[in-house]
Amino acid sequence: DPEFPPDLSCLAINQEELPPIAKTVEWKRLPEVYKQKQLSLCSDKIGPNDVNQGKLKNCYFLSALSVLAEKREFVQRLFETKEVTPTGCYSVWICDSGEWKNIIIDDYIPCITKKNQLMPYFSRIKGNDIWVSLLEKAYAKLYRHYFTVHSGYLAEALPALTGAPVESLKYKSHKHLNFAEQLWNFITKNLEKGSIICANCHDNPLINAKQLGLITSHAYAIFDARVVQVSEGVTEKIIKLRNPWGHHEWKGEWGDKQPC
Repeated sequence: DPEFPPDLSCLAINQEELPPIAKTVEWKRLPEVYKQKQLSLCSDKIGPNDVNQGKLKNCYFLSALSVLAEKREFVQRLFETKEVTPTGCYSVWICDSGEWKNIIIDDYIPCITKKNQLMPYFSRIKGNDIWVSLLEKAYAKLYRHYFTVHSGYLAEALPALTGAPVESLKYKSHKHLNFAEQLWNFITKNLEKGSIICANCHDNPLINAKQLGLITSHAYAIFDARVVQVSEGVTEKIIKLRNPWGHHEWKGEWGDKQPC
């Protein structure tokens, strides 16, 4: 792709600001990286667990992809190309400020060698489908460089992938109300409507986020919310979140290692 070539020019405007390791990446085609897999583009088997963040701090974008994958047809419609191509040329749709744009990309991705193993520097696939790496590249090409989208907001990523407007609920704007109730009503209402929901985790001096397994300045996908009966007459409201990093587990109540 002459407009987005597999070299340092597509990583950043100012290459001197790149992390040292980024300057050593090798560009490989996806079939070269995943030689042991029978690759597919965006099959009916895709899901939230396909999303695995790499060294690019674009959790906001990957969280949006993760929750979008719950409705796989929403992901599949972003691809004009429907199958893995031998040429590695793909046509992808991204919505830019309300206008759908067709982004043409190749399948070269930056890779590093770790423990004598070649691996993607940015997002990595878990199954056989390559849709995450391609959408990440198309979004980076729209903004001309990978590190231009190094950080951002869910309210930017979701419209780019859906073309739909975003409704936000911010803690500071509800400081005089019962925010927990406002939040629960917001989540359950939108889950019932089939909406795509994500969350940002911010610093709070009253909470030790790290001790709870939370990552601040980080984006999560919300998949479910339920009222659970703990004992007779006692219920709790719990929310199902996903971290696109694929690690850093919740350590509080209802966590995997907590007694139920």
